[in-house]
Amino acid sequence: MQIGIRTIILFILGVIGTLALIYNYGYSVPDLVEVRYGLPLTWGANIINTIAGPTDKWRVDPIILAIDAAFWFTVLIAASAILNYRRGKPKGSRKEQLDSSRAQKKEDGFYLSPLNYCVRLTTIVVVDTTLPV
Repeated sequence: MQIGIRTIILFILGVIGTLALIYNYGYSVPDLVEVRYGLPLTWGANIINTIAGPTDKWRVDPIILAIDAAFWFTVLIAASAILNYRRGKPKGSRKEQLDSSRAQKKEDGFYLSPLNYCVRLTTIVVVDTTLPV
Protein backbone atom coordinates (compact mmCIF):
# COMPACT_ATOMS: atom_id res chain seq x y z
CA MET A 1 0.00 0.00 0.00
CA GLN A 2 1.42 3.32 -1.05
CA ILE A 3 0.51 6.56 0.65
CA GLY A 4 0.43 9.50 -1.74
CA ILE A 5 1.68 12.99 -1.07
CA ARG A 6 -1.93 14.25 -1.14
CA THR A 7 -2.85 11.95 1.75
CA ILE A 8 0.19 13.06 3.73
CA ILE A 9 -0.59 16.76 3.19
CA LEU A 10 -4.24 16.30 4.23
CA PHE A 11 -3.18 14.29 7.29
CA ILE A 12 -0.74 17.04 8.33
CA LEU A 13 -3.42 19.70 7.86
CA GLY A 14 -5.84 17.63 9.95
CA VAL A 15 -3.28 17.34 12.74
CA ILE A 16 -2.57 21.09 12.57
CA GLY A 17 -6.31 21.84 12.78
CA THR A 18 -6.77 19.52 15.75
CA LEU A 19 -3.77 20.99 17.55
CA ALA A 20 -5.06 24.51 16.84
CA LEU A 21 -8.40 23.65 18.44
CA ILE A 22 -6.74 22.38 21.63
CA TYR A 23 -3.87 24.90 21.65
CA ASN A 24 -3.61 26.73 24.97
CA TYR A 25 -1.72 29.76 26.12
CA GLY A 26 -1.49 31.62 29.40
CA TYR A 27 -3.03 35.00 30.02
CA SER A 28 -1.90 36.81 33.11
CA VAL A 29 -2.73 40.21 34.53
CA PRO A 30 -2.10 41.26 38.17
CA ASP A 31 -5.52 40.12 39.41
CA LEU A 32 -6.26 37.22 37.00
CA VAL A 33 -4.42 34.15 35.74
CA GLU A 34 -6.09 31.98 33.13
CA VAL A 35 -5.31 29.49 30.40
CA ARG A 36 -7.08 30.17 27.10
CA TYR A 37 -7.87 27.53 24.47
CA GLY A 38 -8.33 27.76 20.72
CA LEU A 39 -6.64 29.26 17.68
CA PRO A 40 -7.51 31.57 15.84
CA LEU A 41 -10.56 32.12 18.08
CA THR A 42 -10.48 31.63 21.84
CA TRP A 43 -13.37 29.30 22.65
CA GLY A 44 -12.53 28.43 26.26
CA ALA A 45 -10.68 29.61 29.32
CA ASN A 46 -9.72 27.97 32.59
CA ILE A 47 -9.51 30.63 35.29
CA ILE A 48 -6.80 29.52 37.71
CA ASN A 49 -6.32 32.47 40.05
CA THR A 50 -8.23 35.69 40.76
CA ILE A 51 -7.72 38.60 43.12
CA ALA A 52 -9.88 36.76 45.67
CA GLY A 53 -7.61 33.67 45.59
CA PRO A 54 -7.18 30.38 43.77
CA THR A 55 -10.12 29.07 41.78
CA ASP A 56 -10.83 26.46 39.13
CA LYS A 57 -13.55 27.89 36.92
CA TRP A 58 -14.11 27.06 33.25
CA ARG A 59 -15.61 29.44 30.72
CA VAL A 60 -16.54 27.75 27.42
CA ASP A 61 -18.33 29.32 24.46
CA PRO A 62 -19.72 26.48 22.28
CA ILE A 63 -20.66 28.82 19.41
CA ILE A 64 -17.09 30.09 19.10
CA LEU A 65 -15.86 26.48 19.35
CA ALA A 66 -18.16 25.52 16.45
CA ILE A 67 -16.97 28.51 14.39
CA ASP A 68 -13.32 27.63 15.13
CA ALA A 69 -13.88 23.98 14.13
CA ALA A 70 -15.75 25.08 10.99
CA PHE A 71 -12.81 27.34 10.08
CA TRP A 72 -10.33 24.45 10.28
CA PHE A 73 -12.65 22.07 8.41
CA THR A 74 -12.99 24.72 5.69
CA VAL A 75 -9.19 24.98 5.46
CA LEU A 76 -9.00 21.19 5.13
CA ILE A 77 -11.72 21.05 2.45
CA ALA A 78 -10.13 23.93 0.50
CA ALA A 79 -6.74 22.20 0.60
CA SER A 80 -8.35 18.97 -0.59
CA ALA A 81 -10.07 20.78 -3.46
CA ILE A 82 -6.82 22.47 -4.50
CA LEU A 83 -4.94 19.16 -4.39
CA ASN A 84 -7.69 17.44 -6.42
CA TYR A 85 -7.61 20.24 -8.99
CA ARG A 86 -3.83 20.09 -9.30
CA ARG A 87 -3.73 16.28 -9.48
CA GLY A 88 -5.21 16.03 -12.97
CA LYS A 89 -3.39 19.04 -14.36
CA PRO A 90 -0.31 18.19 -16.43
CA LYS A 91 2.68 20.50 -16.56
CA GLY A 92 3.13 23.04 -19.34
CA SER A 93 1.11 25.95 -20.58
CA ARG A 94 -2.58 25.54 -21.34
CA LYS A 95 -2.05 26.45 -25.03
CA GLU A 96 0.67 23.79 -25.42
CA GLN A 97 -1.61 21.19 -23.82
CA LEU A 98 -4.50 22.04 -26.14
CA ASP A 99 -2.31 22.07 -29.26
CA SER A 100 -0.70 18.72 -28.47
CA SER A 101 -4.06 17.21 -27.54
CA ARG A 102 -5.68 18.37 -30.78
CA ALA A 103 -2.73 17.21 -32.87
CA GLN A 104 -2.87 13.75 -31.26
CA LYS A 105 -6.62 13.47 -31.86
CA LYS A 106 -6.23 14.49 -35.52
CA GLU A 107 -3.53 11.86 -35.98
CA ASP A 108 -5.84 9.24 -34.51
CA GLY A 109 -8.62 10.32 -36.86
CA PHE A 110 -10.79 11.40 -33.94
CA TYR A 111 -11.15 15.13 -33.34
CA LEU A 112 -14.01 16.90 -31.61
CA SER A 113 -14.44 20.63 -31.41
CA PRO A 114 -14.80 21.92 -27.81
CA LEU A 115 -18.55 22.44 -28.26
CA ASN A 116 -19.08 18.98 -29.76
CA TYR A 117 -16.98 17.49 -26.94
CA CYS A 118 -19.16 19.20 -24.31
CA VAL A 119 -22.33 17.93 -25.95
CA ARG A 120 -21.00 14.37 -26.08
CA LEU A 121 -19.70 14.56 -22.50
CA THR A 122 -23.07 15.83 -21.28
CA THR A 123 -24.83 13.01 -23.13
CA ILE A 124 -22.56 10.44 -21.51
CA VAL A 125 -23.16 11.88 -18.04
CA VAL A 126 -26.94 11.91 -18.57
CA VAL A 127 -26.91 8.31 -19.75
CA ASP A 128 -24.72 7.21 -16.83
CA THR A 129 -26.91 8.93 -14.21
CA THR A 130 -30.08 7.22 -15.47
CA LEU A 131 -28.77 3.70 -15.04
CA PRO A 132 -30.48 1.69 -12.28
CA VAL A 133 -28.44 1.18 -9.13
